[in-house]
Amino acid sequence: MIRFSEQGEERVISGPFLKHLAQKLEKHTGVARKRPVGDLLKILHRGKSSKLPVDDCGVILDDGGYLLFTADSLQDWLLEDPYFAGFCGVNVVVNDIYAMGGVPRAVVDSIYMIEGEKTWLRLLGEGMRDACEKFNVVMSGGHLDPDAGFRALSVSGIGKAERVMSTFDAEPGDAVMFAFDLNGKLRGSFPIWDSSTGTEEGILRRKYLELVKIAEEGLATACRDISNAGCIGTLGMMMEASQTAAWLDLAAIPVPNNLSLEEWIFTYPSYGFILTVPLAFASSVENSFRRQGIAAVQVGRVVEGRGVTLVWQGESVETYSSGIIF
Repeated sequence: MIRFSEQGEERVISGPFLKHLAQKLEKHTGVARKRPVGDLLKILHRGKSSKLPVDDCGVILDDGGYLLFTADSLQDWLLEDPYFAGFCGVNVVVNDIYAMGGVPRAVVDSIYMIEGEKTWLRLLGEGMRDACEKFNVVMSGGHLDPDAGFRALSVSGIGKAERVMSTFDAEPGDAVMFAFDLNGKLRGSFPIWDSSTGTEEGILRRKYLELVKIAEEGLATACRDISNAGCIGTLGMMMEASQTAAWLDLAAIPVPNNLSLEEWIFTYPSYGFILTVPLAFASSVENSFRRQGIAAVQVGRVVEGRGVTLVWQGESVETYSSGIIF
């Protein structure tokens, strides 16, 4: 059998599992939902396609540091659990800011509801309140449409960074590192790994502040939080933004004990980040995360090219080689 090399000089014929996984990744709704972003960005930026803003946050230089702005909305199905939806609305914004090396300061919300659903609104508000307390951010304002006739929630946030980690700057030769908090559980029937609601405030913040330390010490070239595209879909977008490719050893991905690898690949983790790290710093970064209870593992390498090559038991297959957003 021909074996895959890190330099991408050789190819192999992929086995049934890899073919199945690659097909599933290409059709994954979490990835498909990202594709219109490229069309919108080209409209907003008059057709320019080089390094359009697909970072986790918008960045503005401010007094020797950086202001970070971000916004997210929640899918309809999550709003069926209003407390968790409210918590997640804040959690995802916090993740965006920490992924770029910043510390979140404040959030605002936009809520649309069905008239008279007071219990739904109360639970949603309690979830946002508890998340703000846990992540030490201020809910500084927002908008409520009390008779919209439908449910929707979006949350925007602001933070501050001394040094920014971008998604654009991965370099060939860097280690690809996945960092997960596996101390959690699935939230009901949702494909969400919740490691936030049950974690004590101080412990949770220390786990996030590890990202700030990595950014300020210049230990990573790029970072992105894992979105509902899953860990491989998010890696594909990250490589696309950096105009690079990656190979990924599926067997190296840390997985919770009660989930299969395939289930985990398509799960959204409440604490999940992808970093690209120069090899000289990789072991140090892994150990720093692990001291905070984070499963951080080198799972692959950044290489020249396009897309993500999945490696499994000596075989490989390419995915996302035609791009995701552009």
